[in-house]
Amino acid sequence: MGRMIEIMVSGNRSKLSSSSSRSRAVCGSIMAVKCHIDEKCIACGNCWMECPEEAIAIGDIYVVDPELCHGCSECAKVCPVDACIIEKVA
Repeated sequence: MGRMIEIMVSGNRSKLSSSSSRSRAVCGSIMAVKCHIDEKCIACGNCWMECPEEAIAIGDIYVVDPELCHGCSECAKVCPVDACIIEKVA
């Protein structure tokens, strides 16, 4: 079994399992989460190096490929400016 970490998802405390590449957040029920990178991005490369799914493209502001992102939140944990935003997937 993988480790569990707590994250904030849209203002709700959530637990995220790292037991598989298709991690899911738990907020009362199991749901998927995805990441996007906002305009605060300083293109430091931390998220790109940490992403286990290689879902992040390098540029002036990095971009997450939603088809590859599985919501593991590794990018958010290493972002020095909190530009990696983890959100629930409807």
